[in-house]
Amino acid sequence: MSYLFLITLLICVLILGSLFYLLARLRTPYYRISQQQVVTILQRAINQQLEISEWHIFISLPIRHNAALEHARQICQQLDDNQQVKPSSEHMLQCSEEAIDTLNHLIHELKRQGELQC
Repeated sequence: MSYLFLITLLICVLILGSLFYLLARLRTPYYRISQQQVVTILQRAINQQLEISEWHIFISLPIRHNAALEHARQICQQLDDNQQVKPSSEHMLQCSEEAIDTLNHLIHELKRQGELQC
């Protein structure tokens, strides 16, 4: 009877240990996006050619490999939080005038940084 208890306890410890190990190894999802892709997303947002789902993917996932792109993403997230961008009736992104000015400034800054890196 005590062997059955020890085997059950050992199996439970192994299962829980494996679960904790897997959870410790998981990381927050992120995606590698290039500077040109971010510029394209921002230009499409200004021209009302960006679907709202693409916008939410862009502002939702952190960009860890490039601080400038992450900063641009955070500014876009603030625009979304402040209701300066919203979906239109065709499920496309619609920007306020202030949001368009901010996005144009971001595009200019990203292009300028790209020129400095070359």
